Amino acid sequence: MHHETLDRLSRGNSPVHRFDPRVKIVSVVLFTFVLIATDKYEIAGLAPFVLFPAFLVLFGGVPLGFLVRGIALGIPFVFMVAVFNPLFDTAPQTLRFGAAEWTMSGGAVSCINIILRFLLTASALVAVMATTPFHRIVNGLRRMHFPAMLLMVLSFLHRYLFVLVDVARRMRRARDSRAVGGSAGGGGLTLGLRFRASAGVLGVLFLRSLDQSERVYAAMRSRGFSGELPALEDLRMRSGDWVFLGVFSVYAALLFLNGHPLAFR
Repeated sequence: MHHETLDRLSRGNSPVHRFDPRVKIVSVVLFTFVLIATDKYEIAGLAPFVLFPAFLVLFGGVPLGFLVRGIALGIPFVFMVAVFNPLFDTAPQTLRFGAAEWTMSGGAVSCINIILRFLLTASALVAVMATTPFHRIVNGLRRMHFPAMLLMVLSFLHRYLFVLVDVARRMRRARDSRAVGGSAGGGGLTLGLRFRASAGVLGVLFLRSLDQSERVYAAMRSRGFSGELPALEDLRMRSGDWVFLGVFSVYAALLFLNGHPLAFR
């Protein structure tokens, strides 16, 4: 359902949707680079970074519920990385928010910093994905001279992901209709049955995916497939794209130079 919603949202007609995909790709990459390059003890200085994701969400018509669900997928992994920082970095650091000051361990500050940077980066990335059809992203990467083999793999992954999700959904429905994991037989037996059933479903799904890929490849070869997918549209930079790219470049430069520890060193 998440991928179906993402595909539906990406076909909207907001101002952000109409931007050239290359502009959005470059802006997200540049935004991520500047954000990652900030000091690991910086908290208040991350506030101006909210402007870019907020612009994409507001002018792209991205629902907040969808944005939160997309970000929530990666929070457990980031938390597991950041939660150990307070154990190794115990040096005190002073946080300043206006006239207020707090003293915390450096590990706690860097833990908060990592989580905030993830939230900002993930928000921008989810917003771009929700405002750009996947074939336009691939076309933009092609015009930026990314490897053709990589783009072909990404295209097929996106095209047939919906097919595999539908197959997995039907297999799960069939498994549930057979009452796998019911209350009979005790909790340990139920857990074992559920584990074996899930492992069997994954194995069958893998075999069906392999069989589907062979049939698709044979069908494409019979239709003269030469190893390169044709572009569905010809991308052209418009005046609005250049204006947005110019304004964003100034914005990114100001973020980088505003008290950045690497600037002019």
